[in-house]
Amino acid sequence: MLPHAALAADRDSVERGRAAARGILLLRDPRACGIALLRARCKSDAEQFLNGRGDADFQKVPKIGPHPASGLITFVTDGDREAFDFALQWFNNTQSTSVMWGADPRDAALYDAGIEDVFLPAAPRNGPVGVPPEILENLALVPVGDLANHVASIPSGTLPLDVAPIRAGAQGPNGVVRLPPGARAFAHDLVAALDTAVPPPPLATITYPDGAVGDARFGIVVATVMELIDSPDWLAQADAQRFVDDYLDRMRILAPDRADEIASLRPQLRGDRSYDHDAAGRANSALVGEIVKAQSARGKRIAVAMAATQMTYSASILRDQPSAGELAKVLAASDELDAIPGFQSARIAAGAVAPSDWAAHYRMGVRFVDLIMKGGSN
Repeated sequence: MLPHAALAADRDSVERGRAAARGILLLRDPRACGIALLRARCKSDAEQFLNGRGDADFQKVPKIGPHPASGLITFVTDGDREAFDFALQWFNNTQSTSVMWGADPRDAALYDAGIEDVFLPAAPRNGPVGVPPEILENLALVPVGDLANHVASIPSGTLPLDVAPIRAGAQGPNGVVRLPPGARAFAHDLVAALDTAVPPPPLATITYPDGAVGDARFGIVVATVMELIDSPDWLAQADAQRFVDDYLDRMRILAPDRADEIASLRPQLRGDRSYDHDAAGRANSALVGEIVKAQSARGKRIAVAMAATQMTYSASILRDQPSAGELAKVLAASDELDAIPGFQSARIAAGAVAPSDWAAHYRMGVRFVDLIMKGGSN
């Protein structure tokens, strides 16, 4: 592993690779882009995936609709899931191009490494039920195959580990790369080394001032973790795992008497091969519920912020009218966060939104989160 901070240019190459991979992951599982805290990043990743391409550029994709590009932007911007064209899942991989390798092999190698850093953690859950994880991992090793195919041109010291395990990777018949026996182990070592040498930026940076704002921000974090539980491909990512660590650290501060329960919850939120969606959701919700009940006024503030945050996910992903209507009514009647400038008028407005008006629900959720994150500042 590199003993020094990555060069700025190296970090840029890796981050562009990660963003490209998240663009593919977004097409596979768009649910995470209904999460309020991920809205800005989803917009950026979608724009990078499109790379200036419009609707007309995708018309050769099988079963594509009339608005794939503009619909994708509408989905990540406005939460309109009906605009999302699932035919875009035809794009299921990405890697450095021959032009990139010809222009700058160091950039191309680091770009591939950034892609692998996202693809590999998501691999165990992509595919039909019952398919062995090893098969799914093979599908995620395309970037490593590209590295193996160009290993001779990768400058020494480019990657934060020895490339010896993939030196045997040679181009086979018809341009197909036959991965060397050590490719899978190399991929796992690459992801671990890269996350140490060039860790991804935080999923979100949350501070907790005293009072309503701090409690409300924790409510946003709680709702975000609950929503990530629905998307283990995203939950398993390094940035999400660090977000979970911060979440549990804050939980320990608020409920030090529940340290053992918090420790037991941690492995259930890893999103790894042993991941059980229902068990993770139940365990997390039960612990949050106990903490909220025990915290009295603070717990109510946390709960109101959770409900406010969930409006975006409810409107974009779940779309259950009775639940959405009840959520809006509860918020309209809850004054626990009125100390936050603008929150009172926003919650009253939420009560007037029709349960079927998903666009308005989405905008209200975004507005609530924005008010809480700003906390009255300009």
